[in-house]
Order: sequence, then C-alpha cells, then structure tokens
Amino acid sequence: MLNEKIEFESYMKDPESENPRILPKIFTGEYKTKNCELNGLEQILVSIARGYIFTYYTRDNITTDDGRHYKTEIIEETRIILQQWLGFEEVNVDSDNIKKWNDLYPAAKDGWLKKYWHYWYEKKRQKKKDLDLNTIWKNELVEKKGKNLQGYDYQENVSTLNAVIASAFRQGPLRERCLIFKKDTAKNTKEGFAYLYTVKEEAQKPSKPTEEKLLKNIAAYLILREYHPEGQKYCLLYRHRLLNWYGIDDSKNAQDTWYFKQCLWGDEKVPIMDAHSKDRGWNFIKFSINESFLEHFDFRIIDKSEIQQIDQEKYWILDDTGAGKDSFKILNNTPGKK
Repeated sequence: MLNEKIEFESYMKDPESENPRILPKIFTGEYKTKNCELNGLEQILVSIARGYIFTYYTRDNITTDDGRHYKTEIIEETRIILQQWLGFEEVNVDSDNIKKWNDLYPAAKDGWLKKYWHYWYEKKRQKKKDLDLNTIWKNELVEKKGKNLQGYDYQENVSTLNAVIASAFRQGPLRERCLIFKKDTAKNTKEGFAYLYTVKEEAQKPSKPTEEKLLKNIAAYLILREYHPEGQKYCLLYRHRLLNWYGIDDSKNAQDTWYFKQCLWGDEKVPIMDAHSKDRGWNFIKFSINESFLEHFDFRIIDKSEIQQIDQEKYWILDDTGAGKDSFKILNNTPGKK
C-alpha cells in the first residue's frame, strides 16, 4: 500500500473485524499447504517491525558506535513484539519500550494473528463442531511455522525473524505516500481516468472499480521497483498482497481479477501491463508496466510532505486511505489547464 502507516495499523487493531487486511484463505486452507508456508506474512511482519523500531529509535541510533552492526537490544525487543503478535506463548517482556508498545497496541500483544486466524477459520468451518481450534493453531501453525521462523527447514520454506528485522532496518520508517500523474485536458473530465487507456475492440470498458485496481497495480509496480536492481524490467509481485489492497478474497485464483490485459495504450495499442511468468499458480508473478506509458503520464510516488510542491492544475494526486474498494481519494478534484 502507498500509506504504510494505515496498512500497519490494520495489522495491530481489531483482529475480529470484517475489514479486509490479510486474505482469509491464507488461514483457512492454502496457508497449510507447501506453497503457502509463510507467503504474505513476511512483509506483514516487516511492516510491524518497522512500526516498532522507528517509534522508539531513529536511523541515527540503531547501530553500534562503529556503525558496523545493528544494536542487539533493538533486535531482541523487535523479536519479542513479533513473537507476541504471532501468538507464541511464554514471551518474556522486561523492556520499558515493549511495555509502552503493549499499552499502545493491546490487541497485538496477545496474539493478534491467532485471534484473526480463529475468527476466519471458525467462519469457514462453523459447521464442523468437532474442531479444536487451539489444537490446530498449536500443531499446524505455531509449531510448524515457528520452526520455519527459526530457520529449521529447507531455505525456500524459511523466513527467519532475523531476515524480517534486517529488512525493517533497511526499509526504514513507515511512509505515507500518494500517487501522482498528469491530467489530460483534451478529454472530458467526467470520464474520470479513462483517458489513460483504450481497450481491445472485443473487450468491455473497465468499470470504475477495475480502473482503481489498474491504478493500484501501477502504484504497486512503482513501489516494488524501489527494491529491485536498476535496469531490471520487471518486478516480482506477490499477488495476495495486491488483492489484500483490493479488499478481495480471491478463492478462484482468477487471472482476470488483477491482470487487465485488455487495457492498452498509445497509437500502437500496446498492453499497459505485462506478466512475464506464471510462477506458483499466479501467486508470484514477474510483471511490468509499460515504461513509455509511465513516462508519458509522469506517474510518480511522492511523500505527503511533497504535495505542496506539485502543480495541482497539471497533476492528479491520489491519496491511499486503506484496503478495499474506493480507497483511492482524489486530493485535488479540479479540472486541469492546457
């Protein structure tokens, strides 16, 4: 998501609500299969770790005096708050920062993930009265996934807390950002963002929700590109995270839920987005957004602090208000000038 603080808050509060955050099917089915060992959870844990670390520390005081290592006490504190969130038992708390954190986010200190999982698992399996959810949680998730978080498995199935915390240090504080791109004054402003694309003759014009999903795909690509090697023409997209942002629980694993190949751009009508692989049944996808398209409309991600520097008569500014439908809000809903 563009607004990482809103995304973070959604993982810390009200675990038994209908608000879309983590795909329920991760916890009610595929989460226990080989292809879903920890998929999706790693980046959520990174978000939580970033929230904790940079609430109490800054980039200037997270390393040792020689600047060569991250401070052990910060690593250990972060490990504890992640274990609490996951629902691991017997987590000892003796840090003032952690105690303040638990007061700030009481729903997270006693196993937010466990409560969320219980809520969705019970909804799906409510007809089966013989299920002991605590036993399932302990045997299937805490013990098995706990071993993976400690590194006790084949490397491709492992996501250690050390790796999570290292990513949190590297990515820094949570950010609040917006998506901006050029307006087109030659088009009817009542058409919204339809000026950005054309569609194949046999295809239906995308609905407003689909249009928003396309913009989220573009934003996701720009975000992911920050962490990929310079010059690489695709990014590795984790489809479930994108659908979390949509607010959709896609149980059918349908390609057309997120891959809008009917949307074209330019005189040559080239696809706006391309998928370069179909790894793991479309869960992990190498995908890209047409570079000429991005440059023509000058798509960019900016921090909210930069909004006043943008010519709002020439650019749209979209604010991210969270997961779900209609979560992109236009901050400058006025026509552009030629």
